[in-house]
Amino acid sequence: MRSDYGGVLNYTLYSAGAGQWTPRSVAFNGSSASLDARAFTPFGTLSQSGILRSSFDNRFNALRLDTTLAYSDRETLTTYRGGDAIGGGLA
Repeated sequence: MRSDYGGVLNYTLYSAGAGQWTPRSVAFNGSSASLDARAFTPFGTLSQSGILRSSFDNRFNALRLDTTLAYSDRETLTTYRGGDAIGGGLA
């Protein structure tokens, strides 16, 4: 079996406003984008996720959620993973 190079980007976009739908009467409240990207090669898969957001006062924030590099060895049926993650508490 042969592995090739490639990538994928999943995204969700959200925006909010208030007012009537006439020119110059809609007030912008903010927007956000949730991103999940992967790049794969014969040497492994790199995954990255994050959130981009802006608010009505032109503030822009970027939050990186997690990054993972994974490699699967077909001969030994072993997968190696390295990276970081943000998760919930142990409640």
